[in-house]
Amino acid sequence: MSQDQHFMIDKEVLEEIAEAADLLGTDRILEIGAGHGELTRKLCKKAYTVAVELDSELVKAFPELENLKLVKGNVLQVWKDHLFNKVVGNIPYAISEPLLWLILKKPLERVVLVLGKDFSDILLSDSKLGVLAREFYEVEVVRKIPKKAFFPAPSVDSVLILMKPKKAENILLRELVLQSDKKIKNALETVLERKTTKRELKEKVQVLGKIVDKGITQLSNEEFAELLKFLTNL
Repeated sequence: MSQDQHFMIDKEVLEEIAEAADLLGTDRILEIGAGHGELTRKLCKKAYTVAVELDSELVKAFPELENLKLVKGNVLQVWKDHLFNKVVGNIPYAISEPLLWLILKKPLERVVLVLGKDFSDILLSDSKLGVLAREFYEVEVVRKIPKKAFFPAPSVDSVLILMKPKKAENILLRELVLQSDKKIKNALETVLERKTTKRELKEKVQVLGKIVDKGITQLSNEEFAELLKFLTNL
């Protein structure tokens, strides 16, 4: 068993996770970290579920369930291979940030995750990740989860997070996230091509200095604050 595997054993918390997902028969769920299938059973009863699990031994021992597609792999690598409108999971905390970037770039109807409290605090802060998460989603802490709810117990505190999509407040910021594989100057050029010339844009972005040669995922919190101020004034 990986050191990052902490299986949810609290039946009450498992029920709350399923309830927070607001499951409908028409939903297609991506479950991250299927484990022994405790949560998977609840999801499959109400919606088609793609359950991703990295541990080969757990996959071999997984129960046969209807309405389920079991996938062995790293969710960060198989994310684009499946269709789904909601994400649910007791995730390995080490993938919290890269997973968030994937979530921000895909239109989802609901995201329900068990996260480390430290990362949930970031989502509610004025940091880069916090601002971006709340640009795309309403972020709510459903409840704190005691360490005894897991086996083995994690060394950090955990929370259940609910994320529901919200109307765009900063269109330019969203576009930069969707084009996060590009340098900021190239992404801005694409976004603003109908509103300004390359020469005008080059003059405007000079205030950002070397920031424009980075992708948005590479920015520090301070650099992101500068970019956000620039976009607001733009």
